Amino acid sequence: MPTDYDLNVFINCPFDKDYDELFDAVLFSVYRCGFRPRCALEVDNAGDTRIEKLIRLFLNVKLAFMIYQGRS
Repeated sequence: MPTDYDLNVFINCPFDKDYDELFDAVLFSVYRCGFRPRCALEVDNAGDTRIEKLIRLFLNVKLAFMIYQGRS
């Protein structure tokens, strides 16, 4: 039986409206494939910096998606 670590998939995406549709598509796909999507939005602790949240989540996942688009 898979552990939480094996099922968790971290999605790192900017909190920007330009990425909303892409984030939703990745979130849906990860879930439909039987994995548990995780992202910094789920952690609601104003005392932590974003990097602290990312590190804590990232240490508890086996797979990760990094969503970034280069801009000129």
